[in-house]
Amino acid sequence: MSRGRTLSLLSINYGRPKKVIVKRLSACKRCKKELNIGESCVDIPKYNGYKSNQRYCLDCFVEIINKTRIELDGIEAEIL
Repeated sequence: MSRGRTLSLLSINYGRPKKVIVKRLSACKRCKKELNIGESCVDIPKYNGYKSNQRYCLDCFVEIINKTRIELDGIEAEIL
């Protein structure tokens, strides 16, 4: 399955993620997997002049969290 770049939650453009239940058919922003009605996914708001929510499947969200954790560890090692 083709996946896009893994984003990091450290970017100033992203707000607090929240878990939501899909109410209408949509797709994961990263891997393009179909998100069916009633399925859980994560909404991550993006601010770039206006607010837009981007939906991610739970698998992609785990990868996003892992990348963010790696970046935080790097920052911590660099500063401390």
